[in-house]
Amino acid sequence: MLGIGGLLLLLVVARLLLLARALIRLLLLLLLQALLLTNLLLLHLLLSLLHGSLAHKLFLLLAAVQFFLRLLLRGLREALADIPPDAGRAEPLDRLRGELPWPLRGPVLAAFGQSRDSGMPWKGIWIAAETGARVGAVAAGRVAWAGWMHRYGLVVILEHAGGFYSLYGHAQRSLRRVGEWVEAGAAVITAGDSGGQPRSGVYLELRKGAVPLDPIAWLQPRD
Repeated sequence: MLGIGGLLLLLVVARLLLLARALIRLLLLLLLQALLLTNLLLLHLLLSLLHGSLAHKLFLLLAAVQFFLRLLLRGLREALADIPPDAGRAEPLDRLRGELPWPLRGPVLAAFGQSRDSGMPWKGIWIAAETGARVGAVAAGRVAWAGWMHRYGLVVILEHAGGFYSLYGHAQRSLRRVGEWVEAGAAVITAGDSGGQPRSGVYLELRKGAVPLDPIAWLQPRD
C-alpha cells in the first residue's frame, strides 16, 4: 500500500508536470497574443488605405480578431488566476527553522523517532487536542492532498516553498480543498481521531521532499 513517502513522490512528479504544462500554455498564449497584436496593427494600416467593400470586409475581420484576442487574454488570466500575488515571495522553510508556529496548543503524546506499538518509529509528532479544535498551517502553502489514508485517517498535505511539505493527520474534518492556498496559521483541519486513534488530536509531519524531519526542531520553542 502506498505510504506517505510514495504519495509525496507522486505529488512532486505531478506538480512538475502541471508546472511544465502551465509554462508551455503560458508561452503559447504570449506568442499568440504577440502575433495577434502585430496583425491588428497591419489591419489598421490597411483600413486607413482602403475604401468600399474591401474595407468593410477587413473591418469585419478586424472585429473578429479583436474578439479572439479578448478570449485569448481571458484564457491567460484564467491560467494565472489561482496564483496569489505574494506566492513567489513565500520564504522557504529552511530559513524558518525554529520559527514555525505550532498548529495548536496541546501536549505532545508521541515524539519524532519514538517507537509505535507496532515497533515502527513515529515520523512526526502526535499532539493531543479536543475533538473539533481548529488546526493551523505551520507555514504558507498550497493544498496538495486532502483525503483518507490508511493508518493516518483523514489527511491534508500542504506544499510549501523550497520543496517542503507538512501533513496534518487523524482529522475530524478537512477545511480546505486541493489547490487552495493558505496562509501560516490559517485553519486546515479540525482535530479528531480518524484512522483508529484512541485519543483525539492531530498528527503533524514535516518533510523535505519525501524525507521526514523532526517537527520539534522547526517549531517555535514553547515557554
